[in-house]
Amino acid sequence: MSNEFNTRILIIDDEDVVRESIRQILMPNPAQTKDYSAASAALFDEKPTPVAPPEQLFEYTIQEATNGQDGLEMVRQAIARYTPFSLIFIDLRMPGWDGLTTCQKIREIDTKAQIYLLTAYSDYSASEIQARGGVDVGYLAKPFTPEEIIQLASKATYDWQRLQNLEKLLFAISGRTFDVA
Repeated sequence: MSNEFNTRILIIDDEDVVRESIRQILMPNPAQTKDYSAASAALFDEKPTPVAPPEQLFEYTIQEATNGQDGLEMVRQAIARYTPFSLIFIDLRMPGWDGLTTCQKIREIDTKAQIYLLTAYSDYSASEIQARGGVDVGYLAKPFTPEEIIQLASKATYDWQRLQNLEKLLFAISGRTFDVA
C-alpha cells in the first residue's frame, strides 16, 4: 500500500528532541522499543513486557530542517526533483523565520503539501494563522501524543494523494498533461 502513496515528510523545527520524537513515532525502531521496555522493567523491578510499535498504514521517508530558510530550500529542491513532500510539520516559534513566515514562503511554491504548525505557545490566533498561512493549515499543540502524529501523518498522506488523483483525472478529461509538482 505505501508504494502507491507519497510518504515524504519534512519536519522543520529548531529543537532536536522534537524532530527526533516525530521521527521515532513515524519510523519506530523495534530494537530501540525493546531496549526501552527492558530499561523500564529494570528501573521498576518488573518483568519486561513486549511493547509493539504503534501500527501504521504507511512507511514514511522523513527529512529534517532546523530553520525555515533551510526548510524552504528543501521544499524547493524536492519540487525540482518531482518528489514533493506530502506533509510538512513546522515549529511555530523558531529563530529567524518563525513557523508562520516559513509556512507563507512554502505556500508560495507548494500549495499542495499538507502543513501542520506545532507549538507550545499561543503566539497567533487561529484566525491569524488562517489569514496568513491559509485555511488548510493545521495546528497541533505541544506536547503531542504519538497517536496524534500518526493520525495526522496518515490523513495528510491520504489527502495529498487524493488531491493528486483528482488532478490527474481532471487533466485526463481535459486532454492536458499533468505535472506532479
